[in-house]
Amino acid sequence: MTGSRRGAAALRPAVLLAVASIAGVTAACSTTPRHAVHVVEMRGLQFQPQRVEVALGDTVVWVNHDIVPHTSTALDHAWASGLIASDSSWRAVVTQPGVHRYFCTLHTNMRAEIDAHASRG
Repeated sequence: MTGSRRGAAALRPAVLLAVASIAGVTAACSTTPRHAVHVVEMRGLQFQPQRVEVALGDTVVWVNHDIVPHTSTALDHAWASGLIASDSSWRAVVTQPGVHRYFCTLHTNMRAEIDAHASRG
């Protein structure tokens, strides 16, 4: 029993150091900007909203509320979701600045755009 007490006492400085290190990492992480999530609904054969402003690193989620499948496909083919079934979703992280126009390959009149900026504000 004495041996286990010594072992526990010997570990205390290491545990305290580990806790202090974790606290420092947590504090550093809390000051970094968080990326937003933007939802685009597919409803009534339209993307809603038809224009989304985002910062680089943000995520866009397309949610299909229609009874038919849709896609989210960049006009320049930089991304293509594949079929998004009814009551399903697909997401992508925005990594390039600029205005990105996209459409549904199954319903080509469905068109919208993402306006991506290097930072918020």
